[in-house]
Amino acid sequence: MDKLFFMLKRSTKINHYFLKDINPVIRFLILSDTILIGAAGLLGPIFALFIEQFIDGGNEAVAGIAAGIYLFSRSVL
Repeated sequence: MDKLFFMLKRSTKINHYFLKDINPVIRFLILSDTILIGAAGLLGPIFALFIEQFIDGGNEAVAGIAAGIYLFSRSVL
């Protein structure tokens, strides 16, 4: 029986990766949510570039490092 367990197919079908075997309504909700949250996530660093002139010592590098530290800590925790 242990031998049979290791011989089972473990890969995922390619249609599952492209969301083709999911209900079209759910697929639309997943993709729209991903696009909206991704766009909202990109506004932070872009907004930081606009307000950098109001902060002493602020520049593009500081905004990029701050965004990188935030995203790294968010993904780890």
